[in-house]
Amino acid sequence: MKKHLLIILNLVSFIAFTVAADLHDEFKAGTIAKSQTIDYMTSPATITGTRPTGGTGTYSYQWEISTDGQVWRKVTGATGVSYTPSKLTVNTYYRRVDSDGATTMHSNVVTISIRRTKKVG
Repeated sequence: MKKHLLIILNLVSFIAFTVAADLHDEFKAGTIAKSQTIDYMTSPATITGTRPTGGTGTYSYQWEISTDGQVWRKVTGATGVSYTPSKLTVNTYYRRVDSDGATTMHSNVVTISIRRTKKVG
């Protein structure tokens, strides 16, 4: 009898945990804004972000950078909702990785374009 009671209690605990886990809204990544065109060797304006929605409600962020839009790498220490890039010399792409601890998603991509300067002479 004790063995059957233990199995039933474990099953009830499992079902209660499963129901509680399903009560969260679907996790959706935040967005970042906005693409910019800047002069060579200048700093872009801060890339602002919105917070994700749904999920567990506890979010973490990691900014990523790319110079071709294909290969991405982490920006060391960039873990806030918004990010201010340093001076740039080439077209650069940024995105943010949003996580709620259970799910990870990418934001949209922002492009920082370097303005071409005219040669004098």
